Amino acid sequence: MSDDDIMCEGALQKVKECIKEQSPDLILLNSYSFERSIVNLKSKKLNIPVSCNVLTKDKSFILNKVGNWITYFSGNIIKKEHFLSINKPNKFVGTYFSQTHIALLTTKGDRSIAIIKDACVARRQGMASGYNLYQVWVKEYKRLLLSTGYEAGYEWKELKGLFVRSMNSGVRKSIVIAPLIISCANFDY
Repeated sequence: MSDDDIMCEGALQKVKECIKEQSPDLILLNSYSFERSIVNLKSKKLNIPVSCNVLTKDKSFILNKVGNWITYFSGNIIKKEHFLSINKPNKFVGTYFSQTHIALLTTKGDRSIAIIKDACVARRQGMASGYNLYQVWVKEYKRLLLSTGYEAGYEWKELKGLFVRSMNSGVRKSIVIAPLIISCANFDY
């Protein structure tokens, strides 16, 4: 987990139950976002809206339901054997999405993906990024989806659709607004 994430009460128990009952190849932890303080942790809008725990092998369902939240580092639990089967996982270091390249590859073939319906992680939003948003969310994200996603067996049309939806939603907005926020934050009054 990163330093701005908080594990929700009962999350470990939910993960243990999921592993015991469903034995998935990849678990996607549900999360919600909060701004600045932890005062409003009770107000939860889940980032992956599902009404019950999900176990599926349907890659199209995952891309459509999870969307770009698949990139959320604190939200992926991978079976060790699948991680070890990936040829040179270090090749993804520096891509900003190394864990997601690995997560996608662990779903290659006929493997199962679980989504835990309840929030397991609270994610702080509105933090200054400190990285090149275009490099990360356009170039590297596109490579993640259209190269690794395709290699993992996801449909080209679905991957391209997710990329376009991501660009048309928060990603494009972040790329345009973040430099303005950072420059205003550095302004001397």
